[in-house]
Amino acid sequence: MLTLQAQLVNQGGTITVKSGATLVVESNLTNTTGSIVLESGATLEITGNFTNQATMNFNAASEVIFTGSSNSQVTSSGGTFGKVRVDKTSANVVLADDMIINGQLNFAGTNAKVVLGGNDLTMGSSSSVAGAGGSNYVVATGSGRFIKPISANSTLTFEVGDNDVSTNYSPLSAAITGSGYSSATVGVNLVNAVHPNKPGTSSDYLTRYWNVLAGGITGYSANLTGTYIAGNDVVGTQSLIDGASYNGADWDYTNAAHSGSTVSSTATNTDIGFTGFKKGDVVLNLTAYIEGYMDGGSMRPVLQNSGETGTGTQCDNLTVELRNATAPYALAHTF
Repeated sequence: MLTLQAQLVNQGGTITVKSGATLVVESNLTNTTGSIVLESGATLEITGNFTNQATMNFNAASEVIFTGSSNSQVTSSGGTFGKVRVDKTSANVVLADDMIINGQLNFAGTNAKVVLGGNDLTMGSSSSVAGAGGSNYVVATGSGRFIKPISANSTLTFEVGDNDVSTNYSPLSAAITGSGYSSATVGVNLVNAVHPNKPGTSSDYLTRYWNVLAGGITGYSANLTGTYIAGNDVVGTQSLIDGASYNGADWDYTNAAHSGSTVSSTATNTDIGFTGFKKGDVVLNLTAYIEGYMDGGSMRPVLQNSGETGTGTQCDNLTVELRNATAPYALAHTF
């Protein structure tokens, strides 16, 4: 193990950490020109900022460990990390640009987070997350998203939360099905506020919502389950709050449900906002088409036709049945 008790600046050379070796930088590491190479099994430990402005070649089985009790700002400049361990105490890893992790993201510290801001954190196809929960997670309250790949029907968990006022871990899981996947990904961020399009008729709701963006999936459907903070996120009666997704124009209440401090529903739109509230009165813009008797397999366009009469008791009222759009077309309401 080699320990540098000062900042390390590379200006044109090649820094290689061999397999089984550890380089400890007890300050900032800046790669202005040249390259930094981490072989399989190599470890780089940093207490300060990591700034790459040139070439970084990190094997997927190498590991970068962020330690200490102050924030570390990370600038990747398009470089890819292998494994990343956040082993800080009451301090965070803060992204200065987009970050890609091909190995495990391990939350090993105490009150230690990865803060996205306006930058994306993208996981690789073989990557994983360990140690998330409580006070260790991805803070995704900016425009950046926590992005995970998907290549087949499966469930993704997004270990996200906010850090606006206090520590609020509020992960989202997505059980995704589709008929085809092509470089498919799902990205999530969240907002610690009431969804701006919440129906005004609802007085029981969450002050939290998740934005979910999927791409590359044909026949997309996602059963979403969001975990909220009961003591912070509930207005009104918690037991009345079910999940719902908003596609930019309408709310979707398919399979809307709740359990404990979670809400769930199914979304088929690939770009939605997901939250929870009590569904109130729904205004439907319906048109009932009334036509005449059947004639040769088609409806006559008028109620009376010369030479044709119907037998039976006449009536002066009409009942309209509103049924679900899919089999078995259950009756939802009558008018």
